[in-house]
Amino acid sequence: VIDINGDIIASTDKEEIGKNEDDDSYFIEGKKGPYIGEFDHYHHFDIDHAFVVSAPIRSGTTGDVIGVLFNVFDTGKLQDMLSGQFQLEEGALTANLGQAETLEMYVVNKNKEMFVGVVTKQHQHESYMKVDTLPVQRCLDGDEEIIETYENYQGKEVMGASMCIVDRQWTLLAEISTDEAFAPIWNSYLRLSIAVLVFIIMIVLV
Repeated sequence: VIDINGDIIASTDKEEIGKNEDDDSYFIEGKKGPYIGEFDHYHHFDIDHAFVVSAPIRSGTTGDVIGVLFNVFDTGKLQDMLSGQFQLEEGALTANLGQAETLEMYVVNKNKEMFVGVVTKQHQHESYMKVDTLPVQRCLDGDEEIIETYENYQGKEVMGASMCIVDRQWTLLAEISTDEAFAPIWNSYLRLSIAVLVFIIMIVLV
């Protein structure tokens, strides 16, 4: 909790109390209304990769802004939840059900940088890795969401779906390799082909 002068007067981390944040954008913008901060400018609560959400605190009698409330979110926690690691650690019975080998979910900012990404068995993401793929271009150029096949940031063909978060110019992506996506179809086709072949052989023998 920050007072109107920018001084932190209460915090879940005692080390934060007493610091002055009057020149930080999340304090300045937080006085105006709900605000989500840029991710690489802040280091609070010993969190390196974080983003900040802030909002004004108003007087119950006059409605004037008397301070700012802000929360610091660790993007690593989001990654754990999206990847299923959190469920595994908590012992969820469904944690291992339906997990795909190549499935990825991540968010790209307006600078085409991945800032929240799930680390999968086949992918290790670098901090703020550049992602200039078709769905990102469509979102930034015209707020167009897609569900189709395209080349991902590694140049591999994937089936993906995008969501455009317009006010922040973010792109939320979920992708899976076309090989894995179509594997059940090809397996069914193979089983059907074998069954038909066996049936034909039986007819010929009869």
